[in-house]
Amino acid sequence: MPTRSSSSRRLRSNRPGRDQLLEGATGIFGAKAEPAAPTINVKTLHMKIGELTLVNDFLEGALGKAGLLSAKPDDCSAIALR
Repeated sequence: MPTRSSSSRRLRSNRPGRDQLLEGATGIFGAKAEPAAPTINVKTLHMKIGELTLVNDFLEGALGKAGLLSAKPDDCSAIALR
C-alpha cells in the first residue's frame, strides 16, 4: 500500500494534468451557474399573441368579404391573390 508521501509526490509530479482536471471540473461543476435561456416576459408575449389574433381575424373577414379567401382559416397557404 503506498504511503501518503508517495501519493503526494505522484500528484505533484503530475501537476499539469491535475490542474487541467481541476479546471475542467470547475467548468462542469463550478459555482457559476449561467442561465440556460433568457427570461421571457409572459405578459408581453400574451399581448403580442392577442395583437396577431386580432390582425388575423380582421384579415380573414376582409378577405372573405372581398372573395379573396379560398381556404379554411387554418390553411394560410391556399390564399388566392388576384
